[in-house]
Amino acid sequence: MAALGTMVSKKYEIDESYWRVEANPHLTSEQRRQQTNTLYKEGKRMEYKAYAFAFIAFATFVTATGLLIKRHKLIDRQKSST
Repeated sequence: MAALGTMVSKKYEIDESYWRVEANPHLTSEQRRQQTNTLYKEGKRMEYKAYAFAFIAFATFVTATGLLIKRHKLIDRQKSST
């Protein structure tokens, strides 16, 4: 849950930063482009982390389900053998 909360706050910071870059009248077009590119790269990096987090969560769910099924089969096998 902490990782998810951190990702949400980072996403908000990046979205807010895009607005601030566009609204700043003191930036030249080159500075604006550089900051936008930096924000884009950070957003992509965060997107990859979100995909990795989702994959790990899915793999954990599948593994836990498999272990529960295996446990149930072992218990049934043990009861039938006694």
